[in-house]
This record gives sequence, C-alpha cells and structure tokens, in this order.
Amino acid sequence: MTAIAKRVQRIVGTTLGERVMLPEFGSKLFSLVDQTMDERYRLLLIAYTFEAFWNTDTGELWDKELEPERIVFNDINDTAISATVILTDGREVQL
Repeated sequence: MTAIAKRVQRIVGTTLGERVMLPEFGSKLFSLVDQTMDERYRLLLIAYTFEAFWNTDTGELWDKELEPERIVFNDINDTAISATVILTDGREVQL
C-alpha cells in the first residue's frame, strides 16, 4: 500500500468520534454496516466517503494533498466494497 493510500485509508477507515482529541475526524461509513444495499445505501456511501475528507467545523481538508474529485465504486456486493478515490491532482487510490 502506498503512502497516499495509507493516508486515504486512515481518513475513511477511522470511525467518526474514534479519536478522543479530534472527534470530528473520520467517517460515518461504519453506520452503514448491516444496512440493505439499495440506492439510498449507495448515495450515503458516496456522501460519507466524500465528507470524511473535510473538517466539518472549519470546512478545510484534513490533508491538503488529498482532495477527492470523485469516487468510483468498482464492486459492491454483500461481502465487500471496492472503490477508487480519484483526487483533484489526477492520482487514483484503490480502497
């Protein structure tokens, strides 16, 4: 895993509120566990992934080098989700 991929994974893989000294860091993705994978689920998956990159209190990016342009879900099934985060500088990160 590249350094960029680790940084992206740290942002989206941290549960919102998990860090005591920085409770606004992280994502709401874990709230989707055991939910029905329908159109609402897919929209929340995109929204929660995007919003994880920003500090909702200040509106600033957590990591200035990691600004997502779009997220492409390569595979969504009952056991796993595969996605690519495409950054504004053109880099792609596989999740």
